[in-house]
Order: sequence, then C-alpha cells, then structure tokens
Amino acid sequence: MKKMLEKLSTGGYRITPQRRLILETLKEGKRHQTADDICAALKDKQPNISPGTVYRNLNLLISLNLVAGVDFQDGRIRYEINDSHHHHLVCLGCGDIVEFPECNLKEFLGETVERHCFQVTGHTMEVFGYCRSCHKNNFETADER
Repeated sequence: MKKMLEKLSTGGYRITPQRRLILETLKEGKRHQTADDICAALKDKQPNISPGTVYRNLNLLISLNLVAGVDFQDGRIRYEINDSHHHHLVCLGCGDIVEFPECNLKEFLGETVERHCFQVTGHTMEVFGYCRSCHKNNFETADER
C-alpha cells in the first residue's frame, strides 16, 4: 500500500481519503470487483462518496498503472490491484474466474513484433469457456434432448 501511495504522491496527486479507501478496498477485498461493489464496500466508511467519485478515481488509478480494469464480457468492468501479471479463465455459465500466471506471449509474438518494429507496452488475455460443472451440465442437458 505504501508504494502505491508514494506513486500517487510522486505523480503529483494528492492522497485523498477517497483514493486511499478505494485502494484499501481493492487490496483487502475480493479480486475482480465492479465499481458498484467498491461503492457498496465504501458506504460504511464514507457514506457520502458518490459513484462518480469512485469512477473518476478508478480511472486515475488505472492511468497510473496501480489498478487494472478487466472486461469479462458481461457488461461490467472489474477492477483489481495491478500487482502481478496474470490472465483469466472466465466461465460463461456460472461466471467463475480463475487466474493463471503463465504467459509466453512475448515468445509467441517475437518475430512478428520485430518484423513490424512494434513496441509492445502491455497486454491482457481473458479466455472464455465453461468450467467443469457448467460443461458437464450443458452436455447432460444436450444429451437429454
């Protein structure tokens, strides 16, 4: 938390109570929270905080690379502390999310990136499908038809 606050400060941004609380909520709460989840979690600590304040601060924290916004294709962006490079498996049935750290994209793209003199600054990857339970239920249902 200290490093995140230092990055805010050295970037010329004030460490406001709202920014501190948003970072704490993301750090201490469950991963992949929506802005609504964050607002609800903050209501006890700061009852007057508005969704607009939360969204503005999330956008700032994303621009400083302290927070990542992830699109799981369900119409809501999920937020998490940007503390490790990882990717996601997303179940389209139950919405379960599994993180996985393996990433050999740099090796995979190596020759193409070099050939086009392309400067990669980052990437995200979400893989969509069905978890074991949902897959099994989908096939059992299909077999019964």
